[in-house]
Amino acid sequence: MLPLELKELLDLSYTKMIQEPKNILPPFYRKKIYDFILNNIKPAAYYWLSIITVEYLLPLWESKWPNNALPKQLLDIATQTIVGNISREVAKEKFENGWKEKEKLGTDNAEMGKEFYVFEGAVEALHDVLGKAPFGGVEIKEFDTDENDLDYTCEDTASSAMVTLAGETGDRNFSTEKSKEFWEWWLTEAVSKAWEKALP
Repeated sequence: MLPLELKELLDLSYTKMIQEPKNILPPFYRKKIYDFILNNIKPAAYYWLSIITVEYLLPLWESKWPNNALPKQLLDIATQTIVGNISREVAKEKFENGWKEKEKLGTDNAEMGKEFYVFEGAVEALHDVLGKAPFGGVEIKEFDTDENDLDYTCEDTASSAMVTLAGETGDRNFSTEKSKEFWEWWLTEAVSKAWEKALP
């Protein structure tokens, strides 16, 4: 069961998302959700939320790249790190390898298409489990946008997921409908599922 304060924050965030012209949940409200989770002795819920968010995208990756299991492998490592079956040292090594592969794949981003962001999200999820602060610890102001105010060092798994499903925010083919569908799922299902998985 989610605490009342978090439920109210999710409801407020949903309202803000609906009010946005492109139905994007602003980073300011995403960070408020992350901070609430982390400040209420639920770091594992933040880790699970990152993993659950990218798992939502795996079918897209597997459909285009059925013989490349790298994103799932990274998520499995993140999961095993949370439950203590893999040491942080091993997980960090896997993350560093994943980061190098992400940079390599990023040079062929146009060829890979939007599915590239599934892999990027998996790398970010493992980074989160290893202790990366939300948005890299950068201060997020209320009216900041992903498109105009944040650079690649401030990405979160949710923004990678949105781009995968709806397109780049500055693209004329950006799908407001798919963006709304994703953020509805994230706010009404993903956060609750992550919180429950973190319960003792």
